[in-house]
Amino acid sequence: MNRNPIGISAFSPWLPRLRVDLREWCRWTGRPESRVLAGTGTGFRMAGPREDAYTMAAAAVMRLVRTGTVDPARVGFLALATESSRDSAVGAVIVKGLVDLALAAEGRPPLARDCEVPEFKQACLAGVYAMKAAARWLAWDGRGRQAIVVASDVATYARGSTGEPTQGAGAVAVLLEEAPALLVLDLDAAASTSAFRGVDFRKPVLRHFLARDGGRPDAPDEYPVFDGPYSTTCYLDETLRVVEALARRLDCSVHEVLDRTSLAVFHRPYRKMPRDALALVRLRALVGPGGPADRRDALCRAAGVAPDLVRAELAAGPLPGASGDAAWPNVATAWRALRLDPAFLVEAEARLGWGEALLAECGNLYAASILAWLAAGLEEAADAGRDLAGTNVLAVGYGSGDAADASILRVADQWRDAARHSRFTAALAGAIALDREAYEAVHDGRPAASLPDLTSDGFGVDRVGWNRGPRGDAGVEHYTYEPGQTTDR
Repeated sequence: MNRNPIGISAFSPWLPRLRVDLREWCRWTGRPESRVLAGTGTGFRMAGPREDAYTMAAAAVMRLVRTGTVDPARVGFLALATESSRDSAVGAVIVKGLVDLALAAEGRPPLARDCEVPEFKQACLAGVYAMKAAARWLAWDGRGRQAIVVASDVATYARGSTGEPTQGAGAVAVLLEEAPALLVLDLDAAASTSAFRGVDFRKPVLRHFLARDGGRPDAPDEYPVFDGPYSTTCYLDETLRVVEALARRLDCSVHEVLDRTSLAVFHRPYRKMPRDALALVRLRALVGPGGPADRRDALCRAAGVAPDLVRAELAAGPLPGASGDAAWPNVATAWRALRLDPAFLVEAEARLGWGEALLAECGNLYAASILAWLAAGLEEAADAGRDLAGTNVLAVGYGSGDAADASILRVADQWRDAARHSRFTAALAGAIALDREAYEAVHDGRPAASLPDLTSDGFGVDRVGWNRGPRGDAGVEHYTYEPGQTTDR
């Protein structure tokens, strides 16, 4: 079957205005600043009391519509990717309804009635799954039409936990269509893997109703259940397995996959993790077919491990249930040495450095993470005058629990103007710095008198219903659109 090229023509991010400076956070909490900034980032955003995954998603979609790249009548697929949805039955259709309110306020027709509205959930991989579904829809059912994917999440962790500095909130909307202006998606150059990992990272709904200290909690407990070291091992293993699966799909080696690509994006729960993942993939390439034997042998000599033992452990995978060095000791020793190797440091900066300064301000955006990286990286490259036309990008998404997806994206020939339309830098503007008292109040769901009444570009939670009966609305969030609160940032 002959297919027209399908891919991404535009990104549009929305980031809430409430910001926590991680330098200040380190002073409040006594955490080591140098370690937090190097491993995590410089700041993160928080959703305000009237914001949630749906309001941020609607704001991102409307910003996409306002770029002029979207024809509402042609949109036949609107997917929401999130692990922060508040309704177990519907999701994307709420976003569609909110966007229609804004379109009506601007005197414009609504999104097409014949529009699919699926929601995707697989932890942080949901955004990638939604993108692949949109591309398949365009290839088969939606020829000549447009598809929108919006990934929106609120990442919160208990105060005092290891995950606290990696919090974040935001949404990224993506326009997909034929003859894309930004990135071409090759459906034949993609692979997925999955393996159940128990309590690697979970958000069990039943916890919301469990008794605590003899009584029910005042607010739902939405913090994840996770084991940091184990989750890290799971992430590293699954990202490696999916790159191996991509190599098999392309009938080549992992070494050749890296040779065919010059840029990369990985799921980014915090600043350090993608570089760790790339180091493991590069280690696999070095000890596998096609890897340079001299560099492999030099690395293993310096680390004091035998290449055959590293190769065998990589093939077997980490010991079930183990984490860190205990999961695969020879691999861990060689991997740590590689991360300090001058040649690898140069490679990591070249592949992963694009968009870094912008992403360091966002925190973990969960399902929107990898989409935000593509948007930020392309905008930064356009502003710097880089020539990326025809460049291949290795994109590796990951979702805890456990699943991963890898694909090769190609930068379109006329990409610069479309990249600048994403306005990622502008989305970071207008930040409101939170002091310790305000941060703790917003985090814990308590009123913060010092903060303005914020919405997501006019979209906000108006009230929560508590009526019971045949047409009751108990627990239902009711939303509003307030055009006067739309900003230019």
